[in-house]
Amino acid sequence: SITSLETTGITLEGGLKIFEDVEERIRKIPGDAGEVFETMFDYVVKKNSALPVLRQVRDVLLGKPGAPLSDGMSPMDGTILKYCPITSIDVERSFLRPKNILSDRRQIVTEKNLAEIIVCHCFMKE
Repeated sequence: SITSLETTGITLEGGLKIFEDVEERIRKIPGDAGEVFETMFDYVVKKNSALPVLRQVRDVLLGKPGAPLSDGMSPMDGTILKYCPITSIDVERSFLRPKNILSDRRQIVTEKNLAEIIVCHCFMKE
């Protein structure tokens, strides 16, 4: 499930479906271990104030009747968030790219080479 959330280009609906499937599985774990996982899960979810907003946006995108958007959000904002990632993996990957470009293993980095390397990394599939 975690690797599914790391997929680039997943829709908000798809990401939240994966998240809710994981939540359902955690709640089905029996015994003391289940209680510990459920408590930890609830603690993390309560700290994430954006999750209810993302769920509202998903409901609006799905056309559910009576699904309001948060204060200050327009329907256009909702459509912009259709491919909103619910994880930060894309951001983390983008920070790794300059590190790879400026690695000590590079023999010669000229201005021309650097421009070509940057272009290659921008279009590189993960």
